[in-house]
Amino acid sequence: MSLGNPKSGLNNAAVFQVSGDPWVTASIATTTAQEVTFGGKFCKAFTLHNTGSNNTIRVGFSQNGLTKTNNFFRLGSNDSYSGDFRVPGLWLMTEGGNAEYELVASLTVVDAADTWIITGSSQADTGNVRHKGMGGVG
Repeated sequence: MSLGNPKSGLNNAAVFQVSGDPWVTASIATTTAQEVTFGGKFCKAFTLHNTGSNNTIRVGFSQNGLTKTNNFFRLGSNDSYSGDFRVPGLWLMTEGGNAEYELVASLTVVDAADTWIITGSSQADTGNVRHKGMGGVG
């Protein structure tokens, strides 16, 4: 018989108040959108560094936001960005050629599968604020 023991989730403030588990990767972004996930966990903060190529990296929070809307930001050559966001992953692609990057994240104990679906669409577009999506966040 299962006890249905509770587990930490997105609304558990303590999960985001303690230091996160370190997670580091280095890779190459291409002109094709690619998802970078955090080992199945939820990230509470990250730093992304474009390590010096002459190519700009687009950074988004969903594939739609990165490729079908303007819900992304650009990271130029040798630029870094630190974000304090609760996200299950990032979407990266370049605007031409390849770009090497380094990514450092602070992970929580929350499973990425337990999170909302980030759609890259606006809630105003659907007229339904109850949908399981984080509208307007690309």
